Amino acid sequence: MTDDYTCVLSGLTPARNETVLEEHEDEELGDLPVGWTEVRLRRRTPNPEYLKILAVKQLMVQQNLAEVPEADRAGAVEQIRIQVDAMFAALEAKTEVFLVDEEAVYIAPHTRDAQAPGLAAEQLQLFDGVLDVDWIDTIDEGPEGPVEVPSTDTDGDDGEEEDEEEEEDDEGKAPAAPAAAAG
Repeated sequence: MTDDYTCVLSGLTPARNETVLEEHEDEELGDLPVGWTEVRLRRRTPNPEYLKILAVKQLMVQQNLAEVPEADRAGAVEQIRIQVDAMFAALEAKTEVFLVDEEAVYIAPHTRDAQAPGLAAEQLQLFDGVLDVDWIDTIDEGPEGPVEVPSTDTDGDDGEEEDEEEEEDDEGKAPAAPAAAAG
């Protein structure tokens, strides 16, 4: 796993504490180490083989039109195009119109700056300056120590705090309408 990832900015490889256990791998990020960033570049270009097919087809249409008397050419153009298209249909169907070049590079976490001085500054320049990634405004140091997961426990203590917050939120609002009188 660690052999697959090398930081493009620093040359660092993942530390042992950054590896993801197999049971935590997912389809979207696979085993991308914790804190690492994957930058994927994709480019679509015309397939040169497909362009050659189009050029040959155009040439064949022109050659066949040259054999048709000039008075009949206007009506023959569509018929010749259909014939040439039919001749190349199988070849065109199996030839991709575009080629997609894809490259993935990896960037070590900024917290590894001590092992690769300047890594954090390069990341900030790349993400905030060059790529203008909105969700990376500054390099955040992250939490100190373990992160607490919010509790969904409703044992009364949390409920009292919520009631106090609701009372504060209700201040300044119009009172609720009284219940309809029985009559």
